[in-house]
Amino acid sequence: MAIDIKKILSDTVIELSLKKPLAKITINDLIVSSGVSRQTFYNHFSDKFDLINWTYSSRVMSPWDKINKDFPYYSYVINANKESMKLQKFFMQACNLVGQNSLTEYMLEYSINWFTNYIVHNYGKSVLTEELRFAIEFNAFASINMHFKWILAECPVSPEDKARYTIACIPNIIKKYLPINE
Repeated sequence: MAIDIKKILSDTVIELSLKKPLAKITINDLIVSSGVSRQTFYNHFSDKFDLINWTYSSRVMSPWDKINKDFPYYSYVINANKESMKLQKFFMQACNLVGQNSLTEYMLEYSINWFTNYIVHNYGKSVLTEELRFAIEFNAFASINMHFKWILAECPVSPEDKARYTIACIPNIIKKYLPINE
């Protein structure tokens, strides 16, 4: 069985963030706590932000790559909310890190690309109008900001309620392309 260095480093950054502010965790802290070498770290991640973004992607968003017309979008939103709740303390800190390569920037890019790629893959490039592109970007900004607000407020509504609210706010120009199935 191969050792999953990325998961080891991801587990380490989460564990360390419970003891020390994420903003103050250094690469040295990560390599000492995980037991991997500096070179091994840099073989897998360009910096701490890259590790944080991979943690989000692998733990919260990986199932999204499997969404298709036969699987309900609503279920994936609920699962993403539940996974975010499990790592709430980590994500509360990650939400507050700003700048280049931040989780905010990563999530926005991920969301815009996901919606665009999903629609193009399932309905063709011809449906991707300027209005739809605008709606996708608008929805991504709003959704990410509300997700962070939910995390920072310590998840005041259930993952299921948040999923319903999120879906209710998706513009119809996008919604008609998604397999919602609440």
